[in-house]
Amino acid sequence: MWSLVLLSIGTLAITCPMYSCHEGGFDLTPVCGTVASDNIVLQICDGPSGSYCDVSGTITNNYTCVSGPPYVQNQAYPGEFCMVNSDCITNLCQSNKCIGQNVGYSCVSNADCTVGTYCTSGFYCALQVVSNVQCTNDYQCMNNMGCNNTLFSPGTCVPYYSLPIGAVVGNCVDMLTEGASNLCNSGACSLLNPGFDSLGICTEAFVTPTKVYPRICTEDSQCIGINSTGGSIIGACSCGMDMYGHAYCDSFLGDPPAQTLTQLWINHTTNPNIKNCHTQRRFDHFCLTQTLEPYQIQTFYESSDLATDTARYQNNDDCTKAIFNHQYWNYSPANFACKAYGCASPTQSWTGNTCVTFNEGSNIYNLNPCDSLSETNYCHLEIAQANKWSNVTCTVSPIDPPNYPGESCTNNTDCISNICVSGVCKGTAQGGSCTSSSQCNVGLYCISQNYMFTCQPLIGVNEYGCTSDYDCINTAGCLFNVTGEPGICTYYYSLAIGTPIICNSASGLNEFCQTGTCYSTGYSQYGNCTEAPVSKNPLGVPCTTNSQCTGTNSYNLPFQSTCTCGYNPNGNSYCQPFLGDPPGIAFMTFIKTFLGKSGPINLCQTTRRYSKDCYQIYANHTNTMFNVWYLDFLNFTSFPYLIDNDQCVKDMINVDFWSIPNPIHPKPVPLPPFINENITVHHSGSMMLAGLATLALAIFS
Repeated sequence: MWSLVLLSIGTLAITCPMYSCHEGGFDLTPVCGTVASDNIVLQICDGPSGSYCDVSGTITNNYTCVSGPPYVQNQAYPGEFCMVNSDCITNLCQSNKCIGQNVGYSCVSNADCTVGTYCTSGFYCALQVVSNVQCTNDYQCMNNMGCNNTLFSPGTCVPYYSLPIGAVVGNCVDMLTEGASNLCNSGACSLLNPGFDSLGICTEAFVTPTKVYPRICTEDSQCIGINSTGGSIIGACSCGMDMYGHAYCDSFLGDPPAQTLTQLWINHTTNPNIKNCHTQRRFDHFCLTQTLEPYQIQTFYESSDLATDTARYQNNDDCTKAIFNHQYWNYSPANFACKAYGCASPTQSWTGNTCVTFNEGSNIYNLNPCDSLSETNYCHLEIAQANKWSNVTCTVSPIDPPNYPGESCTNNTDCISNICVSGVCKGTAQGGSCTSSSQCNVGLYCISQNYMFTCQPLIGVNEYGCTSDYDCINTAGCLFNVTGEPGICTYYYSLAIGTPIICNSASGLNEFCQTGTCYSTGYSQYGNCTEAPVSKNPLGVPCTTNSQCTGTNSYNLPFQSTCTCGYNPNGNSYCQPFLGDPPGIAFMTFIKTFLGKSGPINLCQTTRRYSKDCYQIYANHTNTMFNVWYLDFLNFTSFPYLIDNDQCVKDMINVDFWSIPNPIHPKPVPLPPFINENITVHHSGSMMLAGLATLALAIFS
């Protein structure tokens, strides 16, 4: 924060500006923030120039009202929700989930690899390593562990918040006033060689020795921290956005917000659902939704804000809350719960060609289908954001992506190769040069031979040498065994129960096991093929956490699927079915037939084996009902998204499913009794999670 530092007799005093709404009856529009007598004068935007105060840049040029914040697209990582390919950092979205490369496949960075893997120095995806195995960074370790390395030497993977007081920690982060490490169970550490390396010792956390937190101050010397061993340090006195210009002592790692934050980090890292997250996203928002409930996520963000910048959120007046700190003061469980989707009220007025608005009060996306007869008949739902400025308007329909070799066409421009012959797209023939397998004709893939990339026949079953499924014939995938052998092309859904296999999914999904299911214990990524599980609860019952989505198989082995936000008017989420549930059984019947050891799937281009176009080719050559197969596929892979859709959702989001006449209509089940979470949250800075044990004195950095 901006502060004026004044020298007084024998001390360094801090003078801070006051942040307050302007007075006097005059109108600052379009200005919403300016400097007056070294203080910050504010006015909430509500005029024709816009309803959002743009506080980017410097206030010396005044802050002005604009129509809304700039649109920022944060791309999702493998395992996270998506609507279209461009939502994903890998540019591949299947069944509303971003897809990454599997074990053994080539990569450039961790972002290329699927959940449970990382990109090695040899540029291939490998399984994350377990406790006590050598590492050089956290991302190589399983998601519940960090790498106890130093700046100059490798370390080993150890569970987060597991090292006791006095233990040596490799990466003690210097926070200027105290050291922090998310490997120490206290969250605090002390550097052994400050300024030279990161090696430290786990210590007790420091705490403000006053009954009231936060503490008003005028100089650093008033911000004393002590710990239980009798140690003391001088903290920092910082300016915030106080309406009277007060400064406040920064939070120590033992103060309330940091304590609460640490306990939530511990809850997060010890929850088995953390394995659902991409290695680089283990501490990001999506991963928090896998392990914490909405009220806990709210408390997490509030505590994080206070622990990071205590002074900023103290004694804000209304204008400061609305302009600078609206996110903090508007935190509620609804912010982190599923959004509702539905047709807007008939009385709602729509501006121009608006097709999506977000109502913050009711936490719902209001939908308004575009006019199908208009030139602007397409709504880009994927760019909608959960704020009142995020209206989406109807636009011209995007051009259909070009078809791949083997798919239908009417002219050359329909094809990715720009070659259409007799109504079918043609690609590069065997022996022709290529840069990717998508360029090759049906039955071929792109491989480097004699320093040249050419299209060659797909690898047969039980033959080694594959690096991805697309190298194998269409009925087989590239299997990397637990023994570390090179990839071998193996028929999908062919391995018998009991076969050892890499298994890093809590739900047990595995496309090589006969049953489509494998099982591994705890955090292990190695397991065996087993029988498919059945859900414990009836399908269609709303859920709030993954822990409510459990199932067992005939061997009484426990499984857990995901609690997924749906597209319904109530903002409910639902459990993804298991393969032993009716939608899963129908899916397995379809997929095993589709991937039969011989048949029309071999008429599809290798990179398109799971595409809708390939399903259509299959149906055309087997005289089967494409609609039936495709609906069975969607009813399993998209089950939570199909429950309780209203007409606008059917017309705009799940049109692929609902536009086809079918007997499948997923139904919601009545809500279970309300459970009082008994949680109290105070914006003043002191937060309490009911039921938590003694809070650990630490903070993740």
